[in-house]
Amino acid sequence: MTLAWKLSARLAHYCPFFVSGSNLVSILSKSASALVASEVVTLDKRARVAIPRRIAKAVHWLQAASFALAVCDTRGIIRLLPWDENEAVLREKENEFLSADAYEALQSMDDRFRKFKVLSDFRVTLGLRDAAHLEIPLVPGALLHVFRERETIELVSTAARFKLLADGAHLFAGLPG
Repeated sequence: MTLAWKLSARLAHYCPFFVSGSNLVSILSKSASALVASEVVTLDKRARVAIPRRIAKAVHWLQAASFALAVCDTRGIIRLLPWDENEAVLREKENEFLSADAYEALQSMDDRFRKFKVLSDFRVTLGLRDAAHLEIPLVPGALLHVFRERETIELVSTAARFKLLADGAHLFAGLPG
């Protein structure tokens, strides 16, 4: 029994609708599963995250993407959006900050947004800044949750996931547990 499996089983105990590879089955209907999905993944030895194929295939912009916009605005969560659709607005804002000599704003922009290379097998490589933002060790086997909500993918640390579960507990009032 691997550590990842043990942790996945522990997560399933706290969150019965959690989907993790093949050892847990989602309780969501097909129509709900078409909108959202989640899986637990691990970093490989080169600090890459493989976005699970079933999640990646459901995100249309990711099929032809060579780059993704990584948004780091919530502790422990990196949101992936289409680079091509967002590059122009980012460049406009960058030019606005440059014109105003707003160097602190430029630094914040550089810290908040990143450009991730998306490999053909839907892997992205995390750097030290990404690991620091996610608050995970940059070591092989480190766990991350990959969530999809419609056309958005999120890389979520376990600590952030538990916070999301606690913050949303009121949504499940009256349900078992």
